[in-house]
Amino acid sequence: MGTKNRVVCLVGMTDEIYSKFNASDFSTDTYFLQWRMAPDEDSERFWKTFMETYPGKKEAVLSAIRIINSVRINDERLSQDEMMTEWTRLHHFIKRSVARKKRLIYTLSIASSLALLLSISWLFFSEKADQKQLASTGQPGSKEIRLTLPNQRSVTFDENAAIVFDQEGNITVNSAKEKELFAQKALQGDLPLNKLTVPPGKISSLTLADGSTIWINSGSTLEFPSVFEDHRREINVNGEIYIDVTHQENSPFLVHTDGFSVSVLGTEFNVSAYREDAVQRVTLVKGSVEVSMPSGAQLKLQPDEMFSLSDTGFHAEKVDVYDYISWKDGIFRLTGEPLENILVKLSRHYDVPIACEDDAKSLLVTGKLALFDDLTMVLDNIGVIIPVTYQMENNKIVISKK
Repeated sequence: MGTKNRVVCLVGMTDEIYSKFNASDFSTDTYFLQWRMAPDEDSERFWKTFMETYPGKKEAVLSAIRIINSVRINDERLSQDEMMTEWTRLHHFIKRSVARKKRLIYTLSIASSLALLLSISWLFFSEKADQKQLASTGQPGSKEIRLTLPNQRSVTFDENAAIVFDQEGNITVNSAKEKELFAQKALQGDLPLNKLTVPPGKISSLTLADGSTIWINSGSTLEFPSVFEDHRREINVNGEIYIDVTHQENSPFLVHTDGFSVSVLGTEFNVSAYREDAVQRVTLVKGSVEVSMPSGAQLKLQPDEMFSLSDTGFHAEKVDVYDYISWKDGIFRLTGEPLENILVKLSRHYDVPIACEDDAKSLLVTGKLALFDDLTMVLDNIGVIIPVTYQMENNKIVISKK
């Protein structure tokens, strides 16, 4: 019996069942993992045929591949025997994870001399989030994702949410049409703004009426209209987003933050503009953007360039863009990143206060931290990379140098 038939019989999967999978499902499927870690002729043929048969699933497959490929340590490659051994361990780990009803992908452990232990959790946008009933606007400190409409009514979500606005302003949330939500145009031609609040510990995605797609990171707020006026597309951001802007030749797209505005026609870029952060950034993946500041100063970016703004001024530099956009794939890829900066991101992501003693703040971390639902495991992994330890003090985690 060929590998494909043997494994498919083992896990009970067919190409029809796979046609209902999202990226998270692929990433936790044993046959998919085996294909990526130890491909053979049968598995290569199966997945090639699957993507040809279901072209609409190609992006989900490629997203899952990007996640799995990102879990490398110093670009080390394993032998076939080592990969199969690791796959067997991953298979057992996934089964234990499912039993605990955790949304995990896997933990990959290699010799400690490689100085990095990786754990990965696919924290992308759950397609099974339970939608709550329409409610009044929430109280400060809410732990739910909240979409507030122009009439001040709102809907909340416990889990990571995928929200879509169509060209008429109708709203789809996690593929379940919500009939009570609809676009409303104010008088005198002004478009009122919706407000999407993503608290610490959550992530959301949003498709705007023009087809542009936005990933919204933890602790962020986004304001946007249900539909755009002709020749005018504008949104407001406090926090971090990754956006893929639909090209419209005569309708520039503007992203406004407290410190600057970004103007584009169609492109992909990341904006990190938390009000409390000392440095705010725009990182360009493809296309071109122009960053404008209140002073009137402007700066154009090319792909693989990053704009940074701080109290000391602004500048642009060449970067590896994935270091700054990997969060949307559930990964922090680090290249000489100060520990202090990493802990700020982890605090937002896990919604846990984290303090760092002065002598540890400037320690540099290089590697890939895939996001795990147990913060203590992530901190343990950091302690393998650099000489730090942690403890709980007064309801917050304190990091100190060993």
